[in-house]
Amino acid sequence: MGHSSLLDKAENKYQLVLSIAKRAKILKDEIGKNLQPDAPKPIPLAIQEMLDREEEG
Repeated sequence: MGHSSLLDKAENKYQLVLSIAKRAKILKDEIGKNLQPDAPKPIPLAIQEMLDREEEG
């Protein structure tokens, strides 16, 4: 499964980028509140979450 399969989650690339950015912002805020400096970067984490949801569903 690759990033091309992420396009199935959105109507177009723009929507996909917006969805990832929104989730990454939430993750960044959570990481900041928990003071986890060694936590994974929010954008790759958001992408991985989307891929994981696809595998589950």
